Amino acid sequence: MDPTTTEGKEQELAPEESRAHLNAALNEFATMMVATYDKKGKHPRLHARPMVVASVEPDCSLIFITHLPEPRPGDGGEPVEDGTVIAQSLTRHVSMLGTIEYSQDRRQINEVWKLPHNLFFGKGRDDPSLCLMIFRPRDAELWDLSGRKGLRFLFGAARSLIQRKTQDFAPDQHEKLKLHRA
Repeated sequence: MDPTTTEGKEQELAPEESRAHLNAALNEFATMMVATYDKKGKHPRLHARPMVVASVEPDCSLIFITHLPEPRPGDGGEPVEDGTVIAQSLTRHVSMLGTIEYSQDRRQINEVWKLPHNLFFGKGRDDPSLCLMIFRPRDAELWDLSGRKGLRFLFGAARSLIQRKTQDFAPDQHEKLKLHRA
């Protein structure tokens, strides 16, 4: 079944409140695991690496700084590959599927440049091999057990253990969000 549908009905885009909740969670992570897929050859290969988050955009898009891929995919900013981003802390977990595009927009590179990027680019922000990796999520899942939500989950978990029942997540503890149509 197509992930944009539920029992034959097209899934609605996530409401603004859920998007804001996701955006707030994303802004708490300094690094995230970014995975791309090399589809060349007989067996596609997964390539995952931790990356410093350069920027979280209002629409939940993520910007990372990386080296230009070789050979450079795409030509003009169109989405060039599918990707996955995963982030976790002790109380929040996020996974997202989306597309990745690359840009060498120097103005935007200067806007999002952070001190940790100097570790990976010896020539600094003027390194000709660096570019922006822009991740545009289509779908996201957020587990949030921070603050009162976590306490509520613990009390529910204790109750479930005593009653020998499965613990369920409340809607504000686990959300599946459709952010963009495919």
